[in-house]
This record gives sequence, structure tokens and C-alpha cells, in this order.
Amino acid sequence: RTTHVLTIDTCLHGPDMSGVVPVAIAHLHGGKVAPSSDGDPDLAFPPGDSSGIYYYPNIHPAGTLWYHDHALGITRLNVMMGLAGLYMLRDSDELALALPSGEFEIPLVIQDKSFNADGSIQYHEMFNDHFFGNVLMVNGKVWPYLNVKKGKYRFRVVNGSNSRAYTLALSNGATFTQIGSELGLLETPVLLDSLTILPGERYDLIVDFSAYSTGTEIVLTNSAPAPYPGFAGVGVIPNVMKFIVQGLSGYTQTLPTTLNDIEELLPGNADKERLFELMTMPSPPCGEHSHTMWTINGLTWDDITEFPVLGSTEIWTWHNQSGISHPMHMHLVAFQIIDRQVINEATGEPEGPFIQPASTEKGWKDTANCPPGYRTRVITRFDGFTGQYPYHCHILEHEDHEMMRQFEVRPCIIVSEIVGEEPGSLPYAIHCANEGDTIFFSPEIAGDTIVVLDSLLIDKTLTVWNNNSASVTINGTGTSTLMVVNPEVQVTLKNFNLIGGTGESARAIQNYGQLILEDMNIYDSVLNPFSGSTIGNTGILEVKGNCGLYFFPD
Repeated sequence: RTTHVLTIDTCLHGPDMSGVVPVAIAHLHGGKVAPSSDGDPDLAFPPGDSSGIYYYPNIHPAGTLWYHDHALGITRLNVMMGLAGLYMLRDSDELALALPSGEFEIPLVIQDKSFNADGSIQYHEMFNDHFFGNVLMVNGKVWPYLNVKKGKYRFRVVNGSNSRAYTLALSNGATFTQIGSELGLLETPVLLDSLTILPGERYDLIVDFSAYSTGTEIVLTNSAPAPYPGFAGVGVIPNVMKFIVQGLSGYTQTLPTTLNDIEELLPGNADKERLFELMTMPSPPCGEHSHTMWTINGLTWDDITEFPVLGSTEIWTWHNQSGISHPMHMHLVAFQIIDRQVINEATGEPEGPFIQPASTEKGWKDTANCPPGYRTRVITRFDGFTGQYPYHCHILEHEDHEMMRQFEVRPCIIVSEIVGEEPGSLPYAIHCANEGDTIFFSPEIAGDTIVVLDSLLIDKTLTVWNNNSASVTINGTGTSTLMVVNPEVQVTLKNFNLIGGTGESARAIQNYGQLILEDMNIYDSVLNPFSGSTIGNTGILEVKGNCGLYFFPD
């Protein structure tokens, strides 16, 4: 078909280009995959076309992943139509625990929907900030029941709703056990009597029915307001599904007391911290629309300002004064929640103690509940792949209208920072480069000056090349010798400026190996009170193109 079953609002980014065509693209939520297999929203395709072959390497530990549509501007419509499912990843460590499996391991994908009298899906005709249906569905069925044997069941719970949060509990007040979150098992089981789950989150739960008499009925209930956290009782649909206990015995083994060994990412080891404000701003004028749009730092999809370096560790802080919870999701990476801190409403600044995450949140996650009135800090390591990936609120209505942006993971040999030695800096690039690599300068620093405070020792063959049209200058006046080339290595410097060090024997470069200069300008330090030299050479020096050596007078 050439038009969507549901009404597409062409005022939104995405449909303003693709129109009413029902484009679609698949994203493996929680997957560590290359950008070409991630489901780039810009690459959604129409009926009759295809994405090509995706490759899922399954290189992370066992976890509860899921897949769903990710088309730009109409994700909420496509997921509402049913384009979502579970993707359970296993490994030998998890299998060795002998957890409930087979008929005793069951996914529970929870969604809310509304239906027309003819059974078709009912949804807003124009964009709305949220969608809250009037019935709940589990695994595609409205208010289902499950016949259970007397024993333990492992439920992989997914909140697949567009906007609705759930606070789940058992109607008889019984406890249940959490053993995992999105991207793996917890270190130890956690006993609960309720659990809140926001859109995009997943939890791995054990419910034990062994103590109940045959015929006992237990309802999985919900008490979360809509929107969340909202006001108690407002917008609540209380019943999710029913369990009916049967006479046969099921899985009765004792759960292990230790489940997993989780590496803790320490905030003190983070290379960079970033702050993201979750906020609304006016939508561009379009027809009769008068609503606002949701944004991150007031920017939108095409505004890429985050360039983490492959292998680096970063802290991302979500600042939420919007009045509702936002489930913030990052593609590619797994993260850990560090803490939360109250925001002073008058000053907009955090204050008071750092609040540790709940025991339910202490595993590896990819989606974090960022409650209103708090800053929520997460820490992650950017590994696996380079390239562009989305990050966004997983309330799909927010994601579709503009609370989704992109970060770009860059190789460590891309220089994008103009100071310091952190990932993205020139010293870091030289340190992490492999033999024979080429170090490039990113377009963002073209025309800028990089200040280097310690001598750059180059002990491997490599090329440093400014391939931008604008110049880049490396200022080494804070050093005695800016750059030292070790014996038996070949270093090529192309198309940038060097300012040498300061002192009686200062140099811009001291070469003991093989040095090739191509289209370079090298300056004696303007701070140097001596008439020093720009290059000290006891190796092989080759000059190509238009090179200049400049000396400042005493």
C-alpha cells in the first residue's frame, strides 16, 4: 500500500520529506551493532523496498533485547501497528545457572492500545504529546490469562508501550524476584513487591507459584498514573493479565544466590562529562499545529555535537525539569546508573545528597528512568564500533517530535579537542594510534589552535594530516621541544602549522628518525628569548610541497 493505516502528521520531521508513505526500518534495541545494521531512522524505506542484510554479531553478554521500528517521525505509528518483538540473547554463563527455561520462560511484552468498533486500531489523527490506550495487551492479546504449573516462572518483561509506564505488582501482595535488567543478569537476586517499568525498559523476573492451591487466580496489576509520575489514580488501567494455578508441578529448583559478576564503571575514571537538558520549545509553524516539541538541549536530529572517542568512558547527565519522567535510551552502548540529585526549582541547579540507584537499576542498562525534578547520571564506555548512533527519549511521541539526536563515535585517531590529553586530543591520538595509522583533524577544529603542554614523543610510524581546507596550528610554546621523533620510525606531517618550544635549546621538532614534511609551516617560538632553531635533525629529513620555516627575532 502507498499510505499508512494510521494518519501521518506531515508537519513532523521525517514525514515532512517522505509524506504519507508508510516507511519502516528495524532497530535491535540494546544491540551492539555497526551503524549500517542499527536501523538508521533516515534510511527508512517504503513498501516494496528493503534495508539490505543486517548483521547482528551478538557480542555482548546474555540479555533481554527487543526489536522495533525506528522510522523518522512515525516510529510511534509503526510500533502501534505491531512492529516490535523480543530478542533474547543467551551465553554459557547464564545457561550454567539452570534458570527456568522452556515452558517456564515466557516473554511478557506489555502495550496499551485503543480500538475502534470494527477492531481496527484507534490513534490520534494529529500529533499529540502522548498516547494512552484504554486497554492493555500482553504479547498481542487483550487482558490474557496464563495457566501456570506449581513452580517458578521466568518472565522477560518488556514495556513496549508508546508512552505508558507501569508499576507492576501481584494482586495477592506476594513478592517476586528480579534477576536481571535490560542487558544482563544482576549480581544477586532482588526481592520485590512492585516494580516500575518505563517505555523501552526490560526486566527479568521470577514468580513462584509453588505455594498456591490448584485454581488460585492471581492478577498482574498496574498502578502507575498516566502520564508518569503524575497523580495517583489518574489514567491508571489496573489489570494487566491473570495467572491461573494448575495442579501439575513445574520448575522447583532453588535460585542461585549469585548470578553475575558486573564490572563497575567508576566515575573517577571517566574521560568526559556531558549535560543534557530535557525540555520543550515551540514547534516550527505548520498548518493548525499549536503544540510544542520535545528537545534535548534545545537541539534536534541533525544537530550533532557529541563526538565520543572509541574506547573512552563518559558520564552523561540528564537534567529534567519538564514535569514528567523521560526514559532516555542510548544506542550501541550499555550503561550503569550512577546516581540522581534533586534540582532546585528556583535556581535550576542540583543540590543535596546524591541518591543511589534502586537495587532494580544496578545492572547493565540501555534505558534510564529520568524522573522530573532530578538530574540522573549514567556512565558508559563507547566501544565496539565507530559511526553515528541515535540517543533519545523512548516515549515514542517525544522521539518522533524531536527528542532524538545523534552522537558520533570516532576513532581515537581523530583529533577533535583543542586542549588537554583526554580522548579526542592530539596527545591521546598519538598514544592510541597503531603502527602506520594516519591521524586526522576533525572539521570542528579547522582554523583553531591546539595548545600542547608536554612534548609529543612519537615512537611509531604514522602520519599526522590536516585534510581540512582551513589551517590548524599546534602551539608548543609551553614545552621545550614540541615534537620528538624516535629513531627507526617514519613520521609524515602534512598541511598544518607548528610553533616550537621555549628555552635555550628549544625546538619545534627534534628528529632522530625519518621525518617527512609536506606543506608545513614551522615557527620558532614567539616566546623564545634565544635565536633557537625550529628543527633539530640527526636523522633523515625530507621536505615536500610548500614548506616554510620562520624565526622570530630576539
